[in-house]
Amino acid sequence: MNIKKLSLLVAVLALSSCGANNPSSSDTSKVEVSSSEVVSSSKEEVSSSEVVSSSKEEVSSSEVISSSQEQETMKHDNVTTSIYPLKKDDKTLVNGRVEIKPVFNGEAQKFTASFEGSNIRIDEIGGKKYITALKAGTTTKVTLNSTGGLSCTFDVKVSSSNYKATGARDAKFASSEGWFTSTKVNEISNMGKDFMNGFDISTCKALYQNGTKFFNKSNVEQSLFYILKDNGVNWIRLKLWVDPYTAEGVSYGGGESDLPNTLWMAYEAKKAGLNLLLDFHYSDYWTHPGQQILPKSWNSCSSKEALCAKIKSYTTETLTTFKNSGCLPDMVQLGNEISSGIYLQKFTGSSDTLDNYGQPTYLTGKTNYSYGTKDASQYVDYIKAASEGVNAVSSSIKKVIHWAKGSQISASIINNFFNNMPSSYYDYAAISFYPYYCFDSMNAAKTIINGLNLSKPWFVAETAYPFSGSSYVYENSKDVTNFTVSDWTTSGITNIKSEYAFTPAGQAKLIHDLTSAVVDKGGKGIFYWEAAWVPNLNVGWAGKGSLNTYGNQTFFSYDGKATANLDLFQQMSPHI
Repeated sequence: MNIKKLSLLVAVLALSSCGANNPSSSDTSKVEVSSSEVVSSSKEEVSSSEVVSSSKEEVSSSEVISSSQEQETMKHDNVTTSIYPLKKDDKTLVNGRVEIKPVFNGEAQKFTASFEGSNIRIDEIGGKKYITALKAGTTTKVTLNSTGGLSCTFDVKVSSSNYKATGARDAKFASSEGWFTSTKVNEISNMGKDFMNGFDISTCKALYQNGTKFFNKSNVEQSLFYILKDNGVNWIRLKLWVDPYTAEGVSYGGGESDLPNTLWMAYEAKKAGLNLLLDFHYSDYWTHPGQQILPKSWNSCSSKEALCAKIKSYTTETLTTFKNSGCLPDMVQLGNEISSGIYLQKFTGSSDTLDNYGQPTYLTGKTNYSYGTKDASQYVDYIKAASEGVNAVSSSIKKVIHWAKGSQISASIINNFFNNMPSSYYDYAAISFYPYYCFDSMNAAKTIINGLNLSKPWFVAETAYPFSGSSYVYENSKDVTNFTVSDWTTSGITNIKSEYAFTPAGQAKLIHDLTSAVVDKGGKGIFYWEAAWVPNLNVGWAGKGSLNTYGNQTFFSYDGKATANLDLFQQMSPHI
């Protein structure tokens, strides 16, 4: 080849590898030459090895760019990721997300990102853009456009992950018990459009961190939050603990519901279009009737006034964090199951560790706290402090007081509790209403519900029921077993089981009948407790070695596939 031909080839290659607004400009293995730049003497396609001008071999200086000069470009490599590849030691909101990092050969510029479909999501967190994978086995084309007029396109491939029951934990009972066979229930025609079909899924981040995957009814792995949204769930409930760790940083377990983990779940819920109920436990661990332990870091509160100040400041600071992270709750509980008292104990043990069963000595090392109370009329000041803490962030957040009393339940007790609470401190009354604790037949449940006479709107904050009656101990999981009749000594569970079997059909019928009774009395919703707490040895009631006896009370199989009953909420609602 002569020198003039070689000079022209260099010019064309230089021009072709630049070019702002060319999505493929970063790919130097492809060279596109327009007919206006190169014309062969025979009008045929010209190979890159020999380029000639049809009229002259001289190339003007305006057409030639030396190899040392480069026009600005941007590029981005293709991305391969999976759904929520969470790291246990990563406590940031960006955990499990892939940052978009375009490469510029000149000065970096701000950029926007666009794509079609719902298989991924792109969020801006802390001034950076991140990709979150939502559905496995998909490829999404993403286009970036810079403020300087550059653009590039790349693919986001979400690794394939499909449900397989063969040889897995589901194989033993899923088919024989009909877990994936739809149960038909009647529409509840008088259900309001805003009825809360809620799920508590407080353990889901811990499950993800320990390898659990969730699959939709088409056997494809998908984000749990979007599976729920697609099946008519419109509210998510998340519990929040203050500091669920020992002094050495060992987790108390139970889902590790600290602020960073709960914040991550709240963000995902809101991004999926779900409403959020945040359940303040005001403790480092589970709270329920009779067990209301002050957070360890609050032990210095040596007066009622000091405790009120702490409650208010903690509530405000926490909700401010949620607000700044783009996931402000729509509703908050001012304590969990506080009907028998609030701030009753504090930890005074000599060491904070886990016992052989995974339970923290935070429980066994507790003593009565001088400023706690069992008298609802006396802890009104604590509720007021929490309410003021909420209002300091946003008066639009609805405030909830949560009642539970185990088997000691009647409409008059519930009415007296809530109606003696100053109405200005809360917006909703919430009730735990489990069939095996609170009622032994649907008629008994309806008697309680129909006897409610509350000054505030109300809803069921917690309920659950088994879809399987097997006492099956999961494969290779000696510490994980099922809820069965023998687990409870009260007669109530035996009676309710005779009316609603521990089967998918029994679960569906109970939830339908309970929902119908709540709607008929003007209740505003039902939250199903821990509806996705599938068996995982590392996610038990407490720390390592603790049990999870809840695997047969969810809406997901032991291996994480949505059961057919998940469509109950679409069947019951006339608005979905």
